[in-house]
Formats: sequence, structure tokens, C-alpha cells
Amino acid sequence: GLKFESPDCVSDFRDALWLDVREIEEAEEIKLPLPEGGKDNYINIPLNDLRRNLDKLIGAEKILIVCRRGLRSYQAALILKNAGIENVHILSGGAQASLS
Repeated sequence: GLKFESPDCVSDFRDALWLDVREIEEAEEIKLPLPEGGKDNYINIPLNDLRRNLDKLIGAEKILIVCRRGLRSYQAALILKNAGIENVHILSGGAQASLS
């Protein structure tokens, strides 16, 4: 099944690939609170572009998917699972929850 993670646990994902599926403008407007050292493990691929960019995610040991509220993250997780990419986690409540 899909794994949902509390915003309180983001420090556990310091070594994970942070996949931001928000639109580029959204991601630039509201920056994610990445854990220390996490900027190297951050990638922004809008949900509509995800299927065309799955190759960028191959080899990631753990992926934390983030969007604004959580819905697009769930859709992205299903896309990754269907593509055979495992160890996918969803940030519950999205960027809004992690910032509050």
C-alpha cells in the first residue's frame, strides 16, 4: 500500500528524494522546509509531466512526494507504483501542513 507520512517526520527523510509535484510557479512561490542537506535531493516535476520524467526517479532508494495539500501526491504515488517504483511515501497534508 501507499505510505502516508506526518509532517512531524520530515527529518526522517533527510536522505530521501523529495519529489515536488506542484507546478513550477507554486514551488517557487512556497518553498518546502527541506531538512538540512536536503536541497541536493529535491526535484520539482509537475504532476502533468511526471510520466515523461520517470527516468529521473530511477535508482532513488526512498521518495517523499509533496504537493500543496496531498491530492496530487497521491496521484503521483499511484503513477510511480504502476511504473514499478517502490518505497514511495506521501507527505500528509502536503506543503501547507508542513509549513503550519
